[in-house]
Amino acid sequence: MSMARNETNELRLAREIVAGSRSLTVPELMELAHGLREENQIGYARRIYRVALSLAPPELRDQAQASLALATYKDPDLPVDDRLKEAEALLLDLLTRPERLSV
Repeated sequence: MSMARNETNELRLAREIVAGSRSLTVPELMELAHGLREENQIGYARRIYRVALSLAPPELRDQAQASLALATYKDPDLPVDDRLKEAEALLLDLLTRPERLSV
């Protein structure tokens, strides 16, 4: 299978998920988003991480939020100021959660 075909399949799947016509488990969403990020499809990776975060159980929430922050920071489809502010807000939220401070 060629790289172009894999990319097309991942993008098709991402579009279906974003449109709400397909669902995956949170680990599957995280894997898909990571693959999209590796293929430099940052905008779709960000959207998939956002879906994953909305569905994530507590034990996967931090990982999903940190990944979303990174994809948001790198997304060239967002205005620079917006993406930096949103990524910062995601990270600050992650770092200031009471359960994080008790460690």
